[in-house]
Amino acid sequence: MAEPEHKPLEEFAPSAEWAAPREWFVPDVAWTVEDGLIDRHADLPTWNAAVARDDAIVTQIDDGATQLTASNVRRTPNRSSSCSAPSLVFDFLRLLEPYPGDRVLEVGTGTGWTAALLSAYLGAQQVTSIEVDEQIAAQAEEHLDRAGFAPGLLVGDGRCVKWMRCDACNGTGKQP
Repeated sequence: MAEPEHKPLEEFAPSAEWAAPREWFVPDVAWTVEDGLIDRHADLPTWNAAVARDDAIVTQIDDGATQLTASNVRRTPNRSSSCSAPSLVFDFLRLLEPYPGDRVLEVGTGTGWTAALLSAYLGAQQVTSIEVDEQIAAQAEEHLDRAGFAPGLLVGDGRCVKWMRCDACNGTGKQP
């Protein structure tokens, strides 16, 4: 039986971004270094520009215990969830080098964008993502549902997947 054709990620990346646009995974209110607080409803052009840039977007601080506001972000070093910069995401995925049929475990679901990109590339049934924060996991599930992707989603600290067989692991979560 012939092996499935492997399409290099470089060739796939543009269609993956089309299949899972980053803006579908960034919350209405977030924070960037360049713009500070961005709010989709208050200033759509700034929010769109921030989402289109190759920058990380902070989506949660203090593990959700502190509201995401411009002054609170400056007061806390604990930026506990973000939507990573696109170049970093695609660099990680290139290093991961998944092949058709590979099962991929993602540790640190965050906004769900990377899980969506992997799902678009491999098929959602090949992707399992785990997030330690229940609130972030619920938001990621909403984003993924809206985008039409249904990878396996788990809430936990990573130890709960020791039984899982996977061919590659992408980790962007923080260590406790």
